[in-house]
Amino acid sequence: MKTRSLGQKIHLAIIAAMILIFGAITIWNGLHKGFRFRDSLLKVSQTDDGALVYRGKADGELVTATVTHPTNFRSVVDITIGDWLHDVCEIEYPLDDFSTSYQAYPVYGIRMTKNGKPFFEGGFSPDFPWPMGWFDKNGEFAVMEAGVISVTYGGQDPWKNYETSPALFARLALKPELTSRGDLGIYGILLFSALLLTFVVAFPDAVFALRYQRYVRNPEPTEYYMKSMLFTTIFLTVVLFIGFCYAAFSLMD
Repeated sequence: MKTRSLGQKIHLAIIAAMILIFGAITIWNGLHKGFRFRDSLLKVSQTDDGALVYRGKADGELVTATVTHPTNFRSVVDITIGDWLHDVCEIEYPLDDFSTSYQAYPVYGIRMTKNGKPFFEGGFSPDFPWPMGWFDKNGEFAVMEAGVISVTYGGQDPWKNYETSPALFARLALKPELTSRGDLGIYGILLFSALLLTFVVAFPDAVFALRYQRYVRNPEPTEYYMKSMLFTTIFLTVVLFIGFCYAAFSLMD
């Protein structure tokens, strides 16, 4: 049995480190859920008086949203972004049954004010697939977004022209389903790939024999083959690193 070279040992150590480190990060991130907002997670906490507080950074700005429920059918969402936006929205939901021609799910009336002014009134049902479920006063579907966002490039302000929307306030008020970073399914696939790569790096001669011994008796790898395998395994290690990063830090839908 050939002794492994220093390069092989370093390569194997790197793969093992990726498996352990990214495995721990993926599990850790999966256990810490939050509210998804602009591809960031707002951490959730609860005050002594029962208010839910969502706090975190999104696009470089501190975002804080406080949700209270003064009555069973009334919620108040107070949201601040940096030092330039502060909106308070009062939501009354559910109101009476809402009449609409779409009978797939029950729809109830909803009334919202923002900063003391009428903001939205119509029908809403959280049972519809997103972004459906919103209806105007005439019972027709109303298009809603999580917020008015301007796509910017070249270092421009990512918050330019941003405005809070009824959909954002409703999601916060109705105790949204929390999400997390880290995808164990993708990590599992990458783990299997990493174990295969470990075998290839640790036993290159055996891999060569498995490929060619059916055609040639006692095959011996050439120097060109060994160099090609080296570059291939290094490239695959880089691809695995990128994949592990995605598995550990991507936001779950």
